[in-house]
Amino acid sequence: MNPVMPDSRRTPLQRYHGQPLVEQILRNRLPDTGTRSGDYRHAFHHVFSGLPVNRLIIVCGMHMTARPATRYDAPVMTVAASSVSPHASSPAPAWSIVVLIVIGLIVDQHVAVWGQHIVNIATWAMLLYWLTHSAPETRMSMVICVLYATAGEIFLSLGWGLYEYRLNNIPLFVPPAHALIFTLGVAISARMPDSIVWAVPLAAAPPVIALAWVGADTMGLVLYALLVLCMVFSEGRKLYAVMFMLSLGLEIYGTALGNWAWLYQVPVLGWTTMNPPLAAGTFYCMLDMLVVITMAALRRRHRTLLQPG
Repeated sequence: MNPVMPDSRRTPLQRYHGQPLVEQILRNRLPDTGTRSGDYRHAFHHVFSGLPVNRLIIVCGMHMTARPATRYDAPVMTVAASSVSPHASSPAPAWSIVVLIVIGLIVDQHVAVWGQHIVNIATWAMLLYWLTHSAPETRMSMVICVLYATAGEIFLSLGWGLYEYRLNNIPLFVPPAHALIFTLGVAISARMPDSIVWAVPLAAAPPVIALAWVGADTMGLVLYALLVLCMVFSEGRKLYAVMFMLSLGLEIYGTALGNWAWLYQVPVLGWTTMNPPLAAGTFYCMLDMLVVITMAALRRRHRTLLQPG
């Protein structure tokens, strides 16, 4: 029979083990004030790991593990399968990306022309920080995302004319911001339940169809169909579902501030759209799909080169 270890000699993780969660919280049995900060991280992780709120804690960069937070090494193809390891650490809290975007868009809109330069520098600085502190595969995926985003912005805004930015240009912070949003979507999708995969498109279907029926957003129906195709034929379904909602929030915020605006009449095709389109997140999903497909192709090529003969 094993002797009972005195509570004072137990680690914070051992003190919480086996106790009902409600009892742990009500008794507020936190570690002693003399306990090392790392033990607090273990204790909180153990207490909240079974709660739904844990998803929000992890997304905000508060998921604590015993692993050193040195490199963000969630493989891109693991991301596509929506099964990023919960122990993957990031160079900075995910909420820092949200803060940068929220404040950056305000500065870009309400400060003089030099305000956009400040946002450009800050966004590229954060991207470079993530690149230098990330694993090689993650670094490659972010670089590819920047390249695709740049080409997409040139085509959609300057070429096709679907939307216009405040200064009739493509702000230099936009391509790196796409890569950071992709990273944020990865962090969120890794913590979301599988039910979100089809809950998002099912919830979006009625308003998309209704807006197309009354003629307010006929392009939205086309974008929605593309979203469904992405969900059906790609393994990154959870990532696309998250990005669809995340980008919709970003679009509503950016257009409300006036950083960019979508044209009501779609050039060339004559469709109608809103500002922003309800299904604008499809563009972000397609960007992420291109990144995932490209990374998969690079992996296959790398494996082929490594095979003898």
